[in-house]
Amino acid sequence: MDIKNRKENFRIICGTYEKLIYGINAFWGNANSNGDIEMNDVTDNENILDPKILEKQKKINETSLGLASNNMALYLDPIFIYPSHISYIKCIGIGGHHMASGGTDEVIKLYDLKKRKEVGTLLHHSGTITCLTFFQKTHMISSGEDGEICLWRTKDWEKLTSFKGHKSGVNCVAIHPSGKLALSISTDKTLRCWNLVEGKAAYTLKLYRKDGLKIFWNKSGSLYGIMFDREVIIYDATNPNQSHTFTHKGRINDFRFIQHEGKDYIVTGNEDKKVRIYDIKAKKCIAQWDNGSETRIKCIDVIENEGVTLLCTCSSDGVINVWDLTGAFDLIEMEDEEMEDEEMEGEENKGNQGDNKIMKDLEDIEPISRYKTGCRITCVSFAPPLYEKEEETEEKEEKNKEEEEKEEEDKEEEEKEEEKEEEKKKEEKTEIKKSNKTKSDKTKSNVTYNNNNNKGKKQNNKRKRKIQEGGKNKKAK
Repeated sequence: MDIKNRKENFRIICGTYEKLIYGINAFWGNANSNGDIEMNDVTDNENILDPKILEKQKKINETSLGLASNNMALYLDPIFIYPSHISYIKCIGIGGHHMASGGTDEVIKLYDLKKRKEVGTLLHHSGTITCLTFFQKTHMISSGEDGEICLWRTKDWEKLTSFKGHKSGVNCVAIHPSGKLALSISTDKTLRCWNLVEGKAAYTLKLYRKDGLKIFWNKSGSLYGIMFDREVIIYDATNPNQSHTFTHKGRINDFRFIQHEGKDYIVTGNEDKKVRIYDIKAKKCIAQWDNGSETRIKCIDVIENEGVTLLCTCSSDGVINVWDLTGAFDLIEMEDEEMEDEEMEGEENKGNQGDNKIMKDLEDIEPISRYKTGCRITCVSFAPPLYEKEEETEEKEEKNKEEEEKEEEDKEEEEKEEEKEEEKKKEEKTEIKKSNKTKSDKTKSNVTYNNNNNKGKKQNNKRKRKIQEGGKNKKAK
């Protein structure tokens, strides 16, 4: 199968301690005739910059074709490996074709996934970047150890506002599905709600526990969960007093909300290399299985694609596993049926052993795809695909934006010209008024002069008459 000409169904983007960002295409296809895993080489080598990294990648790229699942197999194909930050990568955020990465170097790097290149850098935070999350593709929120939360507009990457309220570093931020509010958790042991519409704080809750590490909303926005060191607490969004705690003896490293047949669950990645699924309504763990890696599960993410819910688990040894959670729920239902049969036979009820009792491992579950990076993965995120229609739409939007900007510029120029013309007219009117005034002043002065002349002539005539009369009188005498 020629994987070079296949278009991806989604992408897996992950950051590493080695300061590299991996971009991996994932697409569905048929397994080979035997149903076995095929081997694939690295493709699109022009996007892998360092020859040493490329050579290393060729050696460790063992499997790019996943195990057969529901008559389909998932192919993984690396498309880029970029050296990014000057220190290890802490977080990744994706919105549309926008991607951002943050590290301990206090810098946010910006990328265009469509063009596969770096497009800029944001320098604002004065500490490690702890979280990057997008609302659709229009806005991004960043947080850092400096305790500040920033809202950015992706169109021009202008910082719209900053939220300051936490007394110490912010660990995680979650935007509500509506985009109207966001929740943040901090090392100051508080949860803060922010009104994104008005750009101000809404309320603050004290957690009275250790630092909250991660926070996420469910799909509908009716629930949110906060992850602590060894527990995840699920809160009702309308009433924070209503909550349930799922605990574990070992450390929990990451979690996500998932939905199956309209019900809400959470899935966790753990220090003991196991994946666990918890039923929120039943308030218990319903399944667990081993990740198949040599080290802990460091981070996870979920995506719905082609009618299947997929889970990506990344371990500290660089192994990326993709799991079919839809198939996992089928196995869970089969286990439940077996347990019901055992109960009917009068055997001991295994389901009533307490809320936090974990059922036996799902031994039959296997990852549908696996990829080895050879690096220590720190964060992962699924990226939805950019189809041709979406690209055309985006190109049209960009074209429309350019046209709108041009129209605005033309309008501004027209307005400026109109203002100049109005100023000229005003100046002309002023000059006309001045000239008219000058003329009227001259006319007035001429009239005054003539009047004065007439008066002078009259006075002279009077004097002449008097003199003449005086002369006549002298002669008569």
